[in-house]
Amino acid sequence: MITEWTSFASASIVALILFAIQTWIVTHIKRGVEHRFARDLETMRAEHHTAEEGIKAALREKEGQLAALRTVALTGVIKRQATLAKRRVEAIDQLWSAVASLGPAKGAAALVQGINFEEASRVAAKNEKARAMFAGLAAPYAAVTYDLKSAMKARPFVSPMAWAIYSAYQAVVLLGITKLNVLKTGIDGKGLLNLNSVSELITTVLPHRADYVRARKDAAYYPLLDELETTLLDELKRMLSGAAEDSDSVARAAAIVRQAERVRSDLTGDIQQSNASQSGVVAE
Repeated sequence: MITEWTSFASASIVALILFAIQTWIVTHIKRGVEHRFARDLETMRAEHHTAEEGIKAALREKEGQLAALRTVALTGVIKRQATLAKRRVEAIDQLWSAVASLGPAKGAAALVQGINFEEASRVAAKNEKARAMFAGLAAPYAAVTYDLKSAMKARPFVSPMAWAIYSAYQAVVLLGITKLNVLKTGIDGKGLLNLNSVSELITTVLPHRADYVRARKDAAYYPLLDELETTLLDELKRMLSGAAEDSDSVARAAAIVRQAERVRSDLTGDIQQSNASQSGVVAE
């Protein structure tokens, strides 16, 4: 019995020792694994942090580059806009200077407004004294210089409507000079001038004056010059305010310019027929 107990005790002690050894081994292995896992995790965290910081630094650098590009682009846009605004103001001054240079020719328009052009030209064609009288009336305008080139330089920088109104004004003013030169040369003016195109031009710019033009015909042209000037001034002021033109205004302006070109073409032909070299219409 004692022997059996001793054998049982010995077996139990060995089992306990084996269990303790097993437990220690398992614990040691577990701790080793946990240590390596913690170490690897920390390494991964460090690498991730480094990578994240690198990405952030790269993003900051890109943002800095984009900000620099935006600044350069914005500066360029602002500079271009400032340059364009300055040139637009200069163009307005050039266009109005051209209008002012046409001022003396308004006198010719005033002189011929009360004359029956076709009848006067018929008389002048036969009467030397009549031709001399008209030559005297035209003389003050022969030496006048009209600054038309400044207006051409301004054209790309003014609104289509501003150019259209100026074109109409110029055509009406130069019509008076053309009439005087036809009368002083003694050419029969019957059917020579296409006044219908001039009337259409004026009523397109000033549609509310259509009945007035229809009733008075070419006698209405000179009285409407001041209104054309005012209309042009209003358009130039609108330009300075920065207001944009709508599509209807642009289309209407294009129609006015086409009509003005047609009138100028007619007048050019008439001037050539009436010895344009003495007309006094000089562009510089």
